[in-house]
Amino acid sequence: MATATPELLARITDERAKHKDKRVWSFEFEQQKYWIKQQEKPQGVERLLKPFSKKAFQKELAHLQALTEKNAPVVELVASGDDFMVLLDGGISASQWIEDNQQGEAFADNILRATTDALVNLHSKNLIHGRPALRDMVCQLSTNDETAKVLVQFVDFENAQSGDNLCWKKVRDSLIYIHSIARSEPLSIEQIQKAIADFQSKADPAVWNGMLDWINRYRPLYGVLSLFKLVARTDLKAIYVLFEQLTPYCQARFIAQRRNKSPKNED
Repeated sequence: MATATPELLARITDERAKHKDKRVWSFEFEQQKYWIKQQEKPQGVERLLKPFSKKAFQKELAHLQALTEKNAPVVELVASGDDFMVLLDGGISASQWIEDNQQGEAFADNILRATTDALVNLHSKNLIHGRPALRDMVCQLSTNDETAKVLVQFVDFENAQSGDNLCWKKVRDSLIYIHSIARSEPLSIEQIQKAIADFQSKADPAVWNGMLDWINRYRPLYGVLSLFKLVARTDLKAIYVLFEQLTPYCQARFIAQRRNKSPKNED
């Protein structure tokens, strides 16, 4: 964690005093943008629905600190306390870059390749995000075209997972990531297919096969959800796309496995 100057700490104290009930906001100090995130403070009936907000916040902060110590590509933590954290601005989210839809298809494809690389590299270090959707990956670009070098950093660790099943947590991360691509409305089916193929070519085979196992296991659920296609909204539509685009990979794997198991023809 970077060491905040006394002047910056004083500004943080002032910002928090002015925004006691605010969850997340940004401010600028000495030509640098920062974000403050505070513990959620449920009101009224929300206290019953979210009774462990302090514990959840501290878990998120601890996960960010652990990833920082392991040199993971996460936004820089500048200051923190029991109920707040201050982060250096890491740029615009990948989802915003894509949804802005100003630079064209090649630009969006470049962003997707960079976010895929970031997630695969995170997993290669045996590290987990918890909810690596496109909105939780911020990007800084060298230029605003399809040749831009993209620096990707992860934010928002509220869904950090505990437990020992590291492979499953990587699978869950990956399914959430592909789902977030599928729910990005500016992307065409061809772009989604291209992004999935890119992910498949780079991901750990154990993680990829775990994703296909999950699709096979919950295929009956897809059949039930399909009954609601006419009234489905963005998240549910993305689930349809997730199943529809990964199912051919499941079928290809099944055919390959049967071929490998069949006895060789004798001369």
